[in-house]
Amino acid sequence: MNLDSIDDWIRTFYTNSITQELDGKEVTLFGWVQEVRDLGGIRFIIMQDREGTIQLTIPKKADCS
Repeated sequence: MNLDSIDDWIRTFYTNSITQELDGKEVTLFGWVQEVRDLGGIRFIIMQDREGTIQLTIPKKADCS
C-alpha cells in the first residue's frame, strides 16, 4: 500500500464494523490514538474514530512506528 500522499489513504472500515472475520487481514482505519500499552512482545493500541472505539493488538516485531 502506497501512502505517500493523503489522497492515497482510503479508509476500509470504521471501528464499529471490525469483526472477528477480519482477524489476520489488512484493514485501514483513521482516527485518534487514545492509549498505547507495550506489554513485552505485544502492543495494545486503543483507537477511536467518529463511529466508536477499538483495541488493536499488534506484535511488537511488526513495524508500526
